[in-house]
Amino acid sequence: MLWDDLATHGWVLQEEGMEVSLWRELGRFVETSSLLTPAHVGRGSEKTGSHAVRGDSILWLQDDGADPLLATAQAWMENLRHDLNEHLSLGLKRVEAHFALYPPGAGYDLHLDQHRGQVGRKITFLVYLNEDWRDEQGGELELHLESGNRRKISPLGGRLVLFRSELIPHQVHPAVRARKSLTGWFRDDDPPW
Repeated sequence: MLWDDLATHGWVLQEEGMEVSLWRELGRFVETSSLLTPAHVGRGSEKTGSHAVRGDSILWLQDDGADPLLATAQAWMENLRHDLNEHLSLGLKRVEAHFALYPPGAGYDLHLDQHRGQVGRKITFLVYLNEDWRDEQGGELELHLESGNRRKISPLGGRLVLFRSELIPHQVHPAVRARKSLTGWFRDDDPPW
């Protein structure tokens, strides 16, 4: 059913998409990390640091296996990539991912995850790392679907959202408290190195 919804509608939401102990531990990691840096918009020479568009700080995940917690997160992402390939035959070769921390009042304007002139990102995923989140705190992901409908998704801890990177524009609404996620893309291209 999960895979059918993604194939048919281009997106899917799964409650408890990551085990509770893992997403809570990742959330604590994000809260205490001094390694997060302000995010930029674009890639390479096109990068801008405009917080009018995007207000989060991020930490890219490196697959070096040095940190057991991050290695567990990498293994979870690889398992999900394998499942997507097995059930939907997408030919996904790799994952790129980062932690994102939005301070209170910060959001991300409407955008697509597929950069202009690049075609590698196929499936976007988000796992929310927020304990005790309440809908009235804001911070929703809003998907602008091909049907013209919109779907707002509250960032409840453990929720997994998957959607087609090149088809679904989306935005992040500001929240009244910090909002954390593990966000990434399953790609069908080879690494650039």
